[in-house]
Amino acid sequence: VKVEDASEEAPQLGTDESYSLTIDTQHGNNGFITAPTIYGALRGLETFSQLVYFDFDTATYRLSVGLPLSIHDAPRFSHRGLMIDTARHFLPIHTIKHALDSMSFAKLNVLHWHISDT
Repeated sequence: VKVEDASEEAPQLGTDESYSLTIDTQHGNNGFITAPTIYGALRGLETFSQLVYFDFDTATYRLSVGLPLSIHDAPRFSHRGLMIDTARHFLPIHTIKHALDSMSFAKLNVLHWHISDT
């Protein structure tokens, strides 16, 4: 993983979340992720995790796509979010935690939590 700007400041509306993921057969099936920010690297790692599966017959991890592989990706919209309205609809804590954990799978970056009505 190569990140051009390793700053850990909080993401802003316009933070570059683009990345390139390359798996090259010429270099021993090694994978490379390059991104301008750590948030792009996180998106690239999430994409990589979605390409890998465990083969129970051979007890090895495999890619679900053919090689070589090259992905260049960037979010279409800078604001990609989920809204939870617990002010009007009760949700158990484990459900809210599950929703938070699931946001990374869809590469969502904003949680709007409507907690109370006044």
